[in-house]
Amino acid sequence: YQRAIAADPTNATTLGAYALFLHTVRADMDQADQMYQRAIDAAPTNANSLTNYATFLCKFDRDSEMQTLLGQMRGRNAEFKAAAGIAEGNCMQRRGQSGTAENAYKQALAANPQAEGALLPLAQISLQKGDYASALRYLRVVHTYVGYSPESVKLGIEAARKSGDTRMEEELVRVMRGNYKSTPEAKALGI
Repeated sequence: YQRAIAADPTNATTLGAYALFLHTVRADMDQADQMYQRAIDAAPTNANSLTNYATFLCKFDRDSEMQTLLGQMRGRNAEFKAAAGIAEGNCMQRRGQSGTAENAYKQALAANPQAEGALLPLAQISLQKGDYASALRYLRVVHTYVGYSPESVKLGIEAARKSGDTRMEEELVRVMRGNYKSTPEAKALGI
């Protein structure tokens, strides 16, 4: 990373990736904070850098700074509004505040109805609440516009089983067996 940054010290993608590395791998929080700031200064319209920095701020309970950043993101276009809702939802979900997380994810969907980062957590929350129809509705959007993933298929199978929708369950079991049979999600379902 250091050579890439030396070659182009204003490349927001490289700065953001290095900040994430420092934060998650090296646990050098001071240096990570500086790199996130440099990435944002280099490209204030890079949604990934802003989202990763919001996640960083959340992890260290820097809520005032996080809310300021999320407010700035919400003041921009739909991409940023969706990213802000997802970042806040993820933060609140990690803190066990699923009601607040659900509201944040719904704000993300209001900005982008196909935001996978909001749809999957909303499906999980709906499943936990026993609202299987909503879980399946969110997952149908994911499967139609984003595609399948082991996690989305697993959630769909669980929701279909609990709602008694055997046709949906059979369809998703076929997808799991055909595409994801060696995954932890398939093993967790006994597939």
